[in-house]
Amino acid sequence: MRVLWSGVIQFGLVVLPVKLFSATEEHQVRLREIHAADSGRVQHRRFPRTVKSGTRRLGAAGSCRMGSWCR
Repeated sequence: MRVLWSGVIQFGLVVLPVKLFSATEEHQVRLREIHAADSGRVQHRRFPRTVKSGTRRLGAAGSCRMGSWCR
């Protein structure tokens, strides 16, 4: 296998040699956020900003109950 890049990473007096090779297989990388207080995973949800039937907008975050529309 051929080296794409070769170099060093230096931290003060410590020098680490580094070689970069091309990937031989494709893998999916999953980065998960962890909540510090309980070590649970952080879940991000997407929701529409406007109601399709009208022009009402959702209220400020935290002012509505989960799963209900703000008025």
